[in-house]
Amino acid sequence: MIFIVYTGTVSFITRTELTLAEWDKRFHKFLRVIGFISDEEFLDELRFSYRVDDKTVEEINEIISKKSFVSIRITNKAFEGFRYAENYLDFTAIEGQILYFEDWNFIFRVFNEEYFLWCFLGGIADVQREIKLSEEDIKRYKEIGLAQIDYLIDNLQKMDSIEYEKAIVENRKLL
Repeated sequence: MIFIVYTGTVSFITRTELTLAEWDKRFHKFLRVIGFISDEEFLDELRFSYRVDDKTVEEINEIISKKSFVSIRITNKAFEGFRYAENYLDFTAIEGQILYFEDWNFIFRVFNEEYFLWCFLGGIADVQREIKLSEEDIKRYKEIGLAQIDYLIDNLQKMDSIEYEKAIVENRKLL
């Protein structure tokens, strides 16, 4: 089987089979999941519901046919059209509930009522950072939403990150 999973912040295609309760536990603002018995049924859905052209359908078919396939992030906006990007994140291995993520860029999650942000900086050493959000960060997140998280991501991905230095001083640095 193959599924399209819809959440309030991301939609994606996967073969991972979870119950509705497990999807809801795993993703913040989980909306629904649609399952397809065959790949062809799924590809027809892309053609008709999303109006995806044959070239893009073939590209997606190549991705979902690979043994290493994990998921494909999808968006379908009026002015941008249908877009997709292959994901490699094993979201079943993440502790807590995923609030917001972009594959190999960042993961914002909540676990035991604490908020965590992991960022990938890259480079030869595969530099990564993870912090526990401060009470002030959480307050700002609850006030202005994902704009606060986007700010933190942008800042944490700088080598001279002020937010990372604050996390170190306040003993909130995890990675």
